[in-house]
Amino acid sequence: MKLSRPSLYRRLPARLSCFWAPRLMLLALSSIVAAKTPPALEMKAPGDDEARLPAIAIIIDDMGHDNSNGLDVIALDAPLTLAFLPYRAATGRHAIEAHRQGKEIMLHMPMQNIYSMALGEGALTDDMSDLQIKSTLQNAIDNIPFVSGVNNHMGSQLTQDRRAMSAVMTIIREARIPPLYFIDSRTTAQTVALETALDHDIPAMKRDVFLDHVVDREQIRFQFKRLISLARKNGTAIAIGHPYRETIDVLREELALLGEAGVTVASVSGLMQIAEDNEPAKVDYDRMAKRF
Repeated sequence: MKLSRPSLYRRLPARLSCFWAPRLMLLALSSIVAAKTPPALEMKAPGDDEARLPAIAIIIDDMGHDNSNGLDVIALDAPLTLAFLPYRAATGRHAIEAHRQGKEIMLHMPMQNIYSMALGEGALTDDMSDLQIKSTLQNAIDNIPFVSGVNNHMGSQLTQDRRAMSAVMTIIREARIPPLYFIDSRTTAQTVALETALDHDIPAMKRDVFLDHVVDREQIRFQFKRLISLARKNGTAIAIGHPYRETIDVLREELALLGEAGVTVASVSGLMQIAEDNEPAKVDYDRMAKRF
């Protein structure tokens, strides 16, 4: 599969259309809301008009710490996707509460960075064997209730390592049916994580915008507007933010305006379904022939 076409970075790989689309629909049924989210997870597929709107997904990383900010993120009135660090004090109970309130849940997997910054319990490093990587990742997946996907926490070093990424994607591919998806947080321009995920037939996309690289309300608002602009240009866009007070306040204000702006907010799995629905189905006949 050629990865040079930009569209491949914003939608489910075409070769998965026939095989995985029905399974991904199970993940996406509850995810599309333009302005208001019901208090409990509602199984609902997007209508035709809604599916054609520019669509964004917002991932909030670093969830699982036992503080009020995490609960305020969970209470935001939109189908956000929350990425939980494994083994943190509030990971289990906050993930359960978030799912109850209609949020999608991810594993925010700690991975080695180039700055030797502390990663906490359950991290993946490049001195691990394939077996150690697979065992560590599987245990972390099992630590997250209602997990639907995985993204990298830090990882500017490990996501450059094809051997390590292959071991990571093997477990992501095999851990669940329907499959977990992978989002490349792109903490380095040299990442091979997305490419490796696609090579392993994993539903995968990449982060387009960091909302709060600079923790300032006006800067966060600027990045949110940039997210909307990218969605209008490309059909879909993904942002990553963090449970900072400034980020929560800006999201509370800006999410309330999306309906008037004609933009849909979706969970990550919902965004994948929208991207897939907006592209004509294609079949990789050569790849299929090798299976028979």
